[in-house]
Amino acid sequence: MLIGWLLGRGARSWKDRGLTVVARIAGCLLAGARTFCWVLPTLVCMALLGSCQRSAGPDAQGNVLRGLKPVASAGASAAERLTDGVSAIAGADWDTDINAQLEGEESFVTFDLGASVPVRAIWFNADHNDLYRFLISEDGEVFEPLWDAPTVRAMGMQDRSSDKLEGKGRYLRVEPSRGDGRYAVAELAVFSERPAVFPPELSRRRGMPLETVVRTRVILTAAALVAFLVLTFAGAPLWWLLLCALLPLVAGVEAVQSMLRAWPVEQRGVSLVRAASAAVAAAALLRELYAPSRFPAWRPAVLGCLGASALIAVLAFYNLGRPQFWDGQKQEPTPVHLLDLRQYYQTAKYFDELGYRDMYLADMAAYVEDTPGVSLDSLRDTPMRDLSTHRMTTIGEQRARIEAVRQKFTPERWEEYKQDARYFREMMGQRDYLKYMFDFGGNATPVWISIAHFMFSAFTANTSAFLLTGLLDPLLFLVTFGAIGWCFGYRTMCVVMVVFGANDFIMYGSNWAGATLRHDWLMYIGLAACALKRGWPALGGVLLGLSTLIRAFPAITLLTASLPALWWLVELSRAQQRRPTWRELREAHEPTLRLLAGALVTGVLLVAVTTLRWSWPAWADWFWKVAKLSADPHANSVALRGLVAGWETGHHALLSARMPLYVVGIALYVGAVVLVARQRALEQAATLGLLLVPVVFYAANYYIHVICLLPLLVRERRGPDGATLLTSTDGWIWLSLLGLCVAQYWTVLVEDVPLHFHQATVLLFVALTAILVALGRGDVREGRLDFLVRYLSARPEEGAQQAP
Repeated sequence: MLIGWLLGRGARSWKDRGLTVVARIAGCLLAGARTFCWVLPTLVCMALLGSCQRSAGPDAQGNVLRGLKPVASAGASAAERLTDGVSAIAGADWDTDINAQLEGEESFVTFDLGASVPVRAIWFNADHNDLYRFLISEDGEVFEPLWDAPTVRAMGMQDRSSDKLEGKGRYLRVEPSRGDGRYAVAELAVFSERPAVFPPELSRRRGMPLETVVRTRVILTAAALVAFLVLTFAGAPLWWLLLCALLPLVAGVEAVQSMLRAWPVEQRGVSLVRAASAAVAAAALLRELYAPSRFPAWRPAVLGCLGASALIAVLAFYNLGRPQFWDGQKQEPTPVHLLDLRQYYQTAKYFDELGYRDMYLADMAAYVEDTPGVSLDSLRDTPMRDLSTHRMTTIGEQRARIEAVRQKFTPERWEEYKQDARYFREMMGQRDYLKYMFDFGGNATPVWISIAHFMFSAFTANTSAFLLTGLLDPLLFLVTFGAIGWCFGYRTMCVVMVVFGANDFIMYGSNWAGATLRHDWLMYIGLAACALKRGWPALGGVLLGLSTLIRAFPAITLLTASLPALWWLVELSRAQQRRPTWRELREAHEPTLRLLAGALVTGVLLVAVTTLRWSWPAWADWFWKVAKLSADPHANSVALRGLVAGWETGHHALLSARMPLYVVGIALYVGAVVLVARQRALEQAATLGLLLVPVVFYAANYYIHVICLLPLLVRERRGPDGATLLTSTDGWIWLSLLGLCVAQYWTVLVEDVPLHFHQATVLLFVALTAILVALGRGDVREGRLDFLVRYLSARPEEGAQQAP
């Protein structure tokens, strides 16, 4: 330890003096590596010796199963727990780490007793309200019943036993025969003769819930990856690098095993995976940015941890592969986003008949025609949202409109609509189908409606088709992530992927995974940034124009992309007291002009085509709908307006009272973006507009997913040795976003949904403020804001000279 401390004291050439303590700790760890290499084999040998002492065969009490492993099993997890000698205490939970879980009545576990032996007594500890059956066999193929164990009245894990059995065989099988579907067995003992002490005396403990085990393993895996980053360094011996790599490898395998045992993983566990992936990515960046000169970061470790974090985060976006929705017809989970498609499939496919306002009316008309014994009278008190006003009403109040809506369809189209509506009704179940008439219907622009109409009109509603269309979004993700890696660099791509999957703004009971073309606008912005980075401004303008006409607020990226040119125009006019000629403007900012021209042409063409297809009232209806959605307070909004005025009753009155604060807040953020955009590259200036989405718009939580593109504000640079050079400003931007993702885990613990999103809003604005401060400080260091100082200091002198 003394050598390590002296090594830490000798490490003087650090990039940051604040890391001196870390240097000393790292020195201690590195100096102790040789000792660790002697200790590790010793520990392994002790573990092996301990395991050898537990041989298979009867124990002191005559338990013939003690130490035996199952020879066959189906639908059973951790079946080895049945014979590890540890039982649950009475009343313990069924889903803990000391129990073996069985999926259903087809599950079983089979043991080979080694020889044909009599079976006189069985004792086991299992969940109280399930029936279990024991069977015996000579050949392992044909089993005969031995004992049907009954339920017990006491709750939780309880003992059951019988010493009146008459069986003989080599193979013993246990299986659940009936119960509540939550089958668990902690320990099993089998005796050829009734022991003197029966039931047997076994070690007992209270197990840890499986979800807690999952969270613990995830934390340990993240800690192991951080340790791997800290302990490895460029130039280290190969044996040391391999030894350090064992830490995350073993921890990761155990984490995956714990997830498989606890499957499906609850939402809190998925959110912790998101936070852990962001934390590891942040540790990798810290290790690279602030590595001591004596122990520089080992590049493969940094890049590997960044890549692993990116992949895990994207997988976490998809709920770790667990379907989020329920197929009411097959009574099983489904990856199809039924809640979203119910709104958008029907709105887009039948937009000619329904527009934005009549979907729920048609749903009710189809439901009544399709369901015997159901009438509008019997449903008159059922609540539904009137999409013409966005206010809640009842079916009784909307009866005349429901009866009239069928007249908008031809007979053939009406039958097709009923078939599609029937699919969603059967898949969602009647209760949820009626419940989600509280939603606001489809609110995409006529451009998106046109694209989706063309696609959805090709098939009737069915799961297979929705699975295929649901692949369009991940395909766009892959294309965009690949383009970012090509244009911006590997690290930037990884950070974008981590923030994409690790932030929890997208969550509202579910996310858009399984929906169709719900992230297209976001990916178009990312692809536009890539086009601008590669020097293709016209293509970038086309993509930003398309994104704008799909979700409207991406238009702000076009405004901020124009800021460098506007700054140039203002400064030239002020310095030379004249307006620049068109030629001067084109020579100085031709990429910006090409960008705006591409966006303008795209916008004009798309608006013209959709207007010809749907008529101008479709656009008018969309504007009205968006205005209504923005005017009403929402519990799941993440925006400056909600930060200032909250979400409770009286939102509008509170906003009015705090309007000066709200206006000042908008002015500060907009002013900061205008300042830092002055000398930015075109793709960076466009990306800065995403900072203002929650500032100037009253955006719902899922639109804040735009923060995943904010890492594009950083420009990776190559050093003489090919290594990537990042400034402290770059590091601060990335770390602010990753820290936001980590901190959001604690908002998941808040069960009050409005409060959850309000706290998420606070975290978001802390991160956005930190990014703007970092950009501003970087501009001050590089002299980009000197003009402002000169301008402010010159004004009093100019005023004095002009005074008479």
